[in-house]
Amino acid sequence: MERGMIMTPTLDPRVDCYPDAGFAGLYGHEDFQDPHCARSRTGYVILAFGCPILWKSKLQTEIALSTMEAE
Repeated sequence: MERGMIMTPTLDPRVDCYPDAGFAGLYGHEDFQDPHCARSRTGYVILAFGCPILWKSKLQTEIALSTMEAE
């Protein structure tokens, strides 16, 4: 069985960018004594012709106290 993702480009020649921010937590690795677990995550994905060409996800350097601050 082959593994991987199959990308099917569209014929629409456009570039889309989707940013997002998640408020606090490391998704299944929460430790209330660890300050890294209180940090929010910021990320984005850039698509060309409907296929991802660039993406990034990282923890924010500051601890946000609300979802508004995380964004």
